[in-house]
Amino acid sequence: MSETVQLDVGGTIFKTSKSTLTKFNGFLKIMLESDIGLKIDESGSIFIDRSPKHFDLILNFMRDGDVVLPSCELTVKELLAEAQFYLLDELIELCSLKIEPVQAPKIKLRFIENDSQLLQILAAQQKPMLIIEYCMVGNDMSIPYNFNLYEFIEKQSHQFDIYFQRLSEDESSHKWKARIKWKPTENGYYSQFPYNLRINRGGRIIRDAVFLERLEKMIGEFDEFLKKQRNR
Repeated sequence: MSETVQLDVGGTIFKTSKSTLTKFNGFLKIMLESDIGLKIDESGSIFIDRSPKHFDLILNFMRDGDVVLPSCELTVKELLAEAQFYLLDELIELCSLKIEPVQAPKIKLRFIENDSQLLQILAAQQKPMLIIEYCMVGNDMSIPYNFNLYEFIEKQSHQFDIYFQRLSEDESSHKWKARIKWKPTENGYYSQFPYNLRINRGGRIIRDAVFLERLEKMIGEFDEFLKKQRNR
């Protein structure tokens, strides 16, 4: 039968087994196995100068290796502080994940489905429009290597309205392309920046990273083009 241990945590008495307190590496295990920091009060209890508020959750975690965390974020943060004091790495991780859940990107990709939709978008255009044309592999968008769509949009959205449009089947060998439409002309058409950016594999393999390099180069050339237009 495991030895019973009585703890006085900030004036509140807890009873548990030594095997529970030594199950996980941390403050309590070090204290019981090495006597480092061990303090015995007048009642014979091991005294821990800490708030008892969340110690029941600490013990439940040490008993089972898991614990149902409170729904209140403030309470979880308080429990996290206790887990850090008791050096319970696994409980620290549980609390951290509860406080800072992995979030989906807040930026949503905008797609052009057909020419009619493109005309509607152009009619309300406020900024130069960057259209990135993509191809599919099976049911998924084939994303060029090292091209983080969300990071790119966040970086360039101050300058462009960015849209994605799927390449037709006969163009899919070109991988990805990009073009900029920047303002309406007198006859109602939209000027397109001097060239389309495309990666034409032409029977040879070109690294996908080239797409991002050339896309950023095109944006830089577009900036220079606008400067010249303003200085005319």
